[in-house]
This record gives sequence, C-alpha cells and structure tokens, in this order.
Amino acid sequence: PVETFKYKGKFDLIFSNSVLEHVSDVNKTIIRMNNLLDEEGTQVHCVMVSDHGILSEKFHPFEYLTLNNKLWSMMVKHSGHPNRVLLPEFKRLFLRKNMSFNYYKISIYGLKEKVFLKDLDPNLIGKLSKKFKLKQIRKRFVSPYFKYSDEDLLSKRFLFLSQKIKGYEK
Repeated sequence: PVETFKYKGKFDLIFSNSVLEHVSDVNKTIIRMNNLLDEEGTQVHCVMVSDHGILSEKFHPFEYLTLNNKLWSMMVKHSGHPNRVLLPEFKRLFLRKNMSFNYYKISIYGLKEKVFLKDLDPNLIGKLSKKFKLKQIRKRFVSPYFKYSDEDLLSKRFLFLSQKIKGYEK
C-alpha cells in the first residue's frame, strides 16, 4: 500500500487511477507521496467518489453519505474500503501540504457522457440536484457531507494534478 511503501529514492511522477478513494488515511498517504516526490515532481490522480455499488444499486446514490463512520467502516471492511473523501477535501489536504492543486471533473452523476470541466453549468447543477433530490437527502447526511455544495456532490470522478510549491518542508 502507498501508505507504507518502502523506497529511499525520489520519483518525478506519481500517478494513480482509482486508488486514493480506497486508502484509509488520505492525509498520511499524501504526506508519504510528497516525501517520495522529487522537488519538481508532479502527482496525477484520478479519483472516483461513490459507494462503489455497496448501497446505490438498491438505494439512493448518495445514501452512503447518511451513514456514520463506524457503520460505514463495518460495511466496507471486505469491499475495497471506499473512504468517502470528496473533491473539496482532497483539495484542502493537498493545499495544506504546500502542494498546488488543479482539477477537472470528468464524470458527473446523472450524465452518461464524459466531461472535462473545472466547473459545472449552474442550470445543469439545478437539474441534476432536482433529479437526485439532493435537498431532501442532504437532511440525512452525516457530518461533514451536508456542508458540501450540490456541484461537489455531483462530481463523481475527477482528475487532479499537484506539484510541490517551492520551499516545501516535510
């Protein structure tokens, strides 16, 4: 696992696809990846935020955000451990580690076609929010999920690039 990866050298590029949504301690993982990254290195990550079909096949696609951490941990113990870290939290964690953070949304709940956007059209957000009844289900979300915007919730898959900011300290 990336959290415990043993290597004394440095990397120019760290890339992951559908990995970071499965690590149990995202903060520790970011610290570890930063320590493995060369001073001018880049990280590129593709993350899919969802319950990975654990509840959404029979229930609302955002039902997984209504469960407390203990119950969620028990449910995902043997199914890939999706961690429920959403785009704004990834951004906050990387920026806190003196990393740049540029992202693109590439899959949106309710859209079949792929996109490559920084921000969604407000009209589209409104339509999809109504379709998924976000106002109603948000009332049942556990902390911190009720504070996220509809756009953040609708962003199912995103790609982000991150680089160390000069003068990065461990």
